[in-house]
Amino acid sequence: MQTNSAVSSLAQVNIGRVCHAKDPLEKLLENAVYSDLKWYAVRTYSCRERVVAQSFVSKGICYYLPLLSEKRRWSDRIKTIQVPLFKNYLFVKIAPAEEDYWKIISTRGVTRILGDERGPTAIADKEIKAVMRILANSVKLKVVCGFQSGQPVRVKTGPLRGTEGCFVRMKGRDHLAVNISILGQSVLAEVNYCDVEPC
Repeated sequence: MQTNSAVSSLAQVNIGRVCHAKDPLEKLLENAVYSDLKWYAVRTYSCRERVVAQSFVSKGICYYLPLLSEKRRWSDRIKTIQVPLFKNYLFVKIAPAEEDYWKIISTRGVTRILGDERGPTAIADKEIKAVMRILANSVKLKVVCGFQSGQPVRVKTGPLRGTEGCFVRMKGRDHLAVNISILGQSVLAEVNYCDVEPC
C-alpha cells in the first residue's frame, strides 16, 4: 500500500512533443488522432517502468506512467523521489491490433499486456481519466490491492467534481475509490461524504 499527499504524474504522448505533468494530457488525448485507440495495462519487470517508458518513446507509442512524490529517509538526509503509482505497471494507448500488441510485447522489460484467454483487455477511458484527475489535484491518496466494494458515486463539488468511483469508508475517513479493473487495484482519494452523490 502506498500513501502520500504530494502527487504528480508523468506522461508521454507521441505527437512530436513530450508532455510533462503541467500539460493537459486529458485534453490532448481527446484529439482525433487518439479516438480509435484503446488503453491497455502493461506489466514490467521490477523497477523497469521508466526504462520501458523510454523504449516506448523511441517506438512512437503513447503511454501514461502515473508517479507519486514520496519522501524517503536516508541516514543523513530526507529526499523526495518519484515512484510509480502502480508498481510494475504503466498504460499504453494503442490500436487493438496484433501489430501494435507485438510492439509492446517485444519491448525489453515488458512481461505482458494484461488480458485473458481472448487477448489483451482494454481499459475504459473513464478509469484512466479519473486517475489523471486525482493526480492533477494533489489530493491525499493511497493505492490498495483488490477493488473496494461500495455504492457508485460522483463527486459533485470541489477539484474532483464529476469524477466517478465507489464510496469507501476506511479507518473513519471517507474515500472515493477509482478502480483500475484490469490491475485489480484501486486509487483512494479522500473526500467528504457531503461532496458526493449517487450516480
